[in-house]
Amino acid sequence: MKNITKLFGIIAFAVIIGFTMVGCDTGSSPSSTPPPPPPPVATTGTLVLNNTSMAANDIIEIVDIFSGTSATGTAIVRNLTPISMGQSRSWTLQQGEYFMRVQYNDRTFDSIGFSIFAGGTVTINSTLAGLRRL
Repeated sequence: MKNITKLFGIIAFAVIIGFTMVGCDTGSSPSSTPPPPPPPVATTGTLVLNNTSMAANDIIEIVDIFSGTSATGTAIVRNLTPISMGQSRSWTLQQGEYFMRVQYNDRTFDSIGFSIFAGGTVTINSTLAGLRRL
């Protein structure tokens, strides 16, 4: 009888050790750290303005870009750096509708409306004959 009691004691002790080991975290269970957020969705696009004039003295002096479909309010972009023949400038803009007004050689104005789509590029060529969207 004494041996049976010892046997049951050893079995009980082995069961306790077994359950303790099963309850331990060995790193195989999922972590409590949340998954990383999804990558951001693009909400901007690019506007490229090329001075494709054939005359060296045709300089784009002022570029104003307005949010919306007309040149009202304050320009959200105002470029006062001259853009000479063969040069380009580009701007990153939020997705939406825009209106651009350009001044050439301190005398001539032209304007054009355009839309920026997320991840897209709008290219506009400029000469004294006017602005042309590609």
